[in-house]
Amino acid sequence: MPPKPELLGIATLNEKGQIVIPSEARSKLKMNTGDKLLVFATPHQTLMLAKTEVIEEMNRVISKNIEDWRVQIEKVNDNKTIKNKRGH
Repeated sequence: MPPKPELLGIATLNEKGQIVIPSEARSKLKMNTGDKLLVFATPHQTLMLAKTEVIEEMNRVISKNIEDWRVQIEKVNDNKTIKNKRGH
């Protein structure tokens, strides 16, 4: 089960559509003035912010490991197919 989100404060939308990210959140997530944030909307009407550098690092990790993961997934699928053919 994924870890549950941690509430780090409350932000208010002003008349210009701006919010201030609470200082506890900025500190915990090491956010600094000038950091670029990607803004995502989820299907549950939730707004998510992510530092671009975090998304870029995730992309690097995924790109680096995707072939190994694909091979592992194929092995798991092959084992399931063999078991199904044997009637397990």
